[in-house]
Amino acid sequence: MIKNERQRRITRAHAEKFRDALHELAATPRPKNVPMKLWEAQTAGLKSQLQDLEAELQEYETLKTGGRKISRWIPSKDCRRY
Repeated sequence: MIKNERQRRITRAHAEKFRDALHELAATPRPKNVPMKLWEAQTAGLKSQLQDLEAELQEYETLKTGGRKISRWIPSKDCRRY
């Protein structure tokens, strides 16, 4: 979870690097010594990480603009520890 502007800038820079890596991977033919499944897994991993970073950025922007509040869970006296 992004908590401040510094973290937002860092996350945004990382997202851009993942985006660039995806573009570079898409523009590069798969080397013959790399199995197709490995190539696809690498692409899927980059896409997944990029989606996670973009979701964090979106969540931060939503919270920053007051679009959603974070609720705090306060345990009840009736809760038992197991």
